[in-house]
Amino acid sequence: MWGASLKSTGAGEPDLGNQLSIFACCWLIVPLLFFSLSQSKLPGYILPAIPAGGLLLAEYLWQRLKQGEAASAAKGLVLPHALLAAAPIVTALLIGYVITEHRLPGGKPMLVALAIAFVLCAGIAVTLVRPSGLRMLRFVTLIPVVLAIGATLKLGSTAIDQSLSARPLAKEIANIETHQRPLAVYHVRRELEYGLTFYRNQLTLNYEWGTVPQQEHILVTPENSQVEIAKLVAGRRVSYLGHYAAQRIDYFWVGASGAGSPH
Repeated sequence: MWGASLKSTGAGEPDLGNQLSIFACCWLIVPLLFFSLSQSKLPGYILPAIPAGGLLLAEYLWQRLKQGEAASAAKGLVLPHALLAAAPIVTALLIGYVITEHRLPGGKPMLVALAIAFVLCAGIAVTLVRPSGLRMLRFVTLIPVVLAIGATLKLGSTAIDQSLSARPLAKEIANIETHQRPLAVYHVRRELEYGLTFYRNQLTLNYEWGTVPQQEHILVTPENSQVEIAKLVAGRRVSYLGHYAAQRIDYFWVGASGAGSPH
């Protein structure tokens, strides 16, 4: 195992295992602190820190196994581990409700999800309490992870796409245009702004930068923002184009300074 091979083997030699642990801790903590303090951030920014957590966990488990402590402690950890491993399947099976209604439902859907999670939990626990059960730890933990990902993709892909992705909105705007116009946003999620830039393959302007584009453009705003928009583009023609209900977004045509109606 890599953990053992990195340990010091002679007097005066550096403890490489301890140095690697310190390095992994810095690797994990620094990005989390940096992006927690940053005003501009997206969830994906901290993904590079995740491997460091895996290295630290692997080192910890290897040390426990080498010291002979894992076997004695395993029995007491079987049930918590089984519950933790099986729990995500509940949210995965009900992902449509979570995305669209921002809550977990009651009634039959919840009972079915809990029943499936219970079967998985029981199966994991029964497998791990066997004499050679720890050898199956990785496999039985991977099963509910794969099932949860599969259920999320199968049952929630449409809801996730409509509620979180900018792709459907970009397509809806493109369908009403005779030619592509500049696009601006005001008070929308940063993920939506970046997504529109990607799917339309053009720079998305932002009213919050302090500059309102002088040329005609499409403006994407939260719903019911007409009063604010009228103040920001006073004296210019504004036409309501549509509403994207899944993300509570309105979009408008804003004429150029001194220009007429859209064409």
